[in-house]
Amino acid sequence: MAGIWCDGIVSVSVSLPPAAMVVVAVLGTVQLVLFIWALIDLVRRSQPTLLPRWAWLVIIIFFELLGPILYLALGRGEPPVTDTAPPGGGVIGSADELDEDRTQRAVDMLYGPSPEARPPGGAHPPEAPEGPARQGTAGGA
Repeated sequence: MAGIWCDGIVSVSVSLPPAAMVVVAVLGTVQLVLFIWALIDLVRRSQPTLLPRWAWLVIIIFFELLGPILYLALGRGEPPVTDTAPPGGGVIGSADELDEDRTQRAVDMLYGPSPEARPPGGAHPPEAPEGPARQGTAGGA
């Protein structure tokens, strides 16, 4: 490291070996990724643990590499689970059951209910009105 005096300004030039430059670049990239990840997670999380949100924000911003690591290790714990059972103690169906029900409703809307799903008495969905294009083919006239 050499200092050069030039018109009252000190200029310092630093030369690092290529391996050291690679290490600095990797650490800088890791620091930036952790910083952004921690900030995004802090904003999206409803309730961080151990400290209030503002305290985690100060730690993440001012403690550069260590702050995001501390937050991601200690501040992301899930809050205690509350009772989420529906009223009456009923059980909500699995995601597969809900998906099958949604699929069946879509098919029924497009093609009408299947014969097994029709109400007793053989009620059928209303027939589509015959338009001018179908009048000549209906009844062989």
